[in-house]
Amino acid sequence: MSIRFVSHSPEDTLCFAKKLAEGKCEGIEVEKGSVFLLVGEVGAGKTTFVKGFASFWCLEEEVSSPTFTIMNEYKNDNVKILHSDLYRLFNSEEVYELGLEEFIAENDYSFIEWPEKAMPLLNLKPLIVRIEVGEAETERVFVVE
Repeated sequence: MSIRFVSHSPEDTLCFAKKLAEGKCEGIEVEKGSVFLLVGEVGAGKTTFVKGFASFWCLEEEVSSPTFTIMNEYKNDNVKILHSDLYRLFNSEEVYELGLEEFIAENDYSFIEWPEKAMPLLNLKPLIVRIEVGEAETERVFVVE
């Protein structure tokens, strides 16, 4: 099953992702161990989505784009979240060398931006979050499946 949500602002996106973390989005089951593949163009709102999810766990202030660091981990006494951005990697061999599978196993929730390079390596059933820029400048269309 999938859900569709239209965000009209970054604040809407933050609220939507927080509801998802809270388990308040009917049709989508999010539990510890969930892996989210974030698919969307540059500037679509992938990091904003992660920030909203992390806000449920009081970690929103720590969230930043991992474009240059490739991986960020956010944690407190209740949760550990992996946020990775594979945009700068060239192929699945580099993803393997990074040890992404091990990092996923060590975290409660994992978010992977630009996941195409990781798909051949990951043997998991992820939640796919597709983000498209809408008609208005701040509008985003989210489909979670």
